[in-house]
This record gives sequence, C-alpha cells and structure tokens, in this order.
Amino acid sequence: MNEPKIVSVEYVEVDTYCKDCKGTGAFRHAWTPKGVGYVCQTCKGTGKFPARIEKFVGRKTRTDVLTVRMPAPHIEVKEGEEYPTPPDGPVITYEEFVQGHLPGEGF
Repeated sequence: MNEPKIVSVEYVEVDTYCKDCKGTGAFRHAWTPKGVGYVCQTCKGTGKFPARIEKFVGRKTRTDVLTVRMPAPHIEVKEGEEYPTPPDGPVITYEEFVQGHLPGEGF
C-alpha cells in the first residue's frame, strides 16, 4: 500500500508536560521511601519536555485512491481481510474529494 505523499511539512516546537514525571520534575517509585522524590532524568527536573509536532498546512495527497465513498457502518474487518465495498451508496472521484466535497452531498 502506498503511503500518503507529503507535499510540504512544517514543524512547531513546543514544550509539553514530561510524561515520566507528569510535569512535576520529580518522580517516585513504589519502593521509594515515604516523602522522598527523585529528580526526573527525562526532563532534568524542569517538568517540561520539548515536542516537535507536524503542523497542519493542508491535507496531504494520496496517490493510491481514485474514488471515495462514505464508510459502511458497523462492519468489522479482521486483519488480512479486504474491506467490503458497500453495494450502493454515493461515490465521488478523489479529485472531487480534494476539492472539499463528500459523497452524497449532491454538489
């Protein structure tokens, strides 16, 4: 299966709460003596952790999709099985989808 084609990527760098100490800068283990905490080695005690997040600059393009349908509700697909195509239902071209249309909206 082809992966989505990335046309352009911009990143935003932000500080997030450290997941290891939950933003406190200190952590405790179950075996840590009562009242004692240790400096978090992940964030070095700051409580924050830098994260690089891909900024949304527009929908990415797929090269492996020609038509788009609404998903059929309540269909369980097991690993390795093909997703069943609903027998009826509106279909639009991928180009129409990229232009902002959805199947069945009657544009």
